[in-house]
Amino acid sequence: MRAMKSNLSYSLLTTLTLAASLALSIAAETRQTLDAPGFRPESKDAKAFLKALKTCRLEVLPVMVRSQEGTTTSAAAQESVVAFLKEKHWGNPTASALEVDMGAPEGKAQFGLFESDMKKIGQRVKGQKDADYFLAIVQLATPIPSGEVALGGIHVYVLNAKGQNAYSFLLNSHHKMFVEAGLKTAVTGTEGSQVLAMPGTKVALDALERQIREKAK
Repeated sequence: MRAMKSNLSYSLLTTLTLAASLALSIAAETRQTLDAPGFRPESKDAKAFLKALKTCRLEVLPVMVRSQEGTTTSAAAQESVVAFLKEKHWGNPTASALEVDMGAPEGKAQFGLFESDMKKIGQRVKGQKDADYFLAIVQLATPIPSGEVALGGIHVYVLNAKGQNAYSFLLNSHHKMFVEAGLKTAVTGTEGSQVLAMPGTKVALDALERQIREKAK
């Protein structure tokens, strides 16, 4: 796993800490959470993406985990995404060598960060000619009061070749499947991010499958 330095602002770190703590505290009360597979804002390209899903060229970026130590990437998690897409017969997926300089987090609360990071990834993939769509997964890791590290949110980005949103969504403690996954580890630092990358990616992919299946009904 490769580390790229960037610092979380105090306010954002506080937000993510609260989100992760909330996710763990309500784990036993999942009836209070939404059964929806994340929140997906409307996109004018969503229908085109679903229509092209079986045949499109789909490039998968390395999975990223943001934490107070910076941003790390996981090639192993990236490979698991490619394998998942091949198993589902969704497009012609390949692992991308593109790296995104995420820089310092921007935006207020999780949705602001979601939109800001989407722009950064979109600018990086814009104009690339080897794919029709790009898939990127960004996870938000933060220390929690217990001394462990937990994921406070997961962002799944599906962008077209113009770098525009096609089918992106986010998950957090409002969503039952996120809470029930119990995404935390006693391992701290960048090693903790590495530990969380794979289980976080599994949740992201389970949510993506549900997003697509439910939309197809």
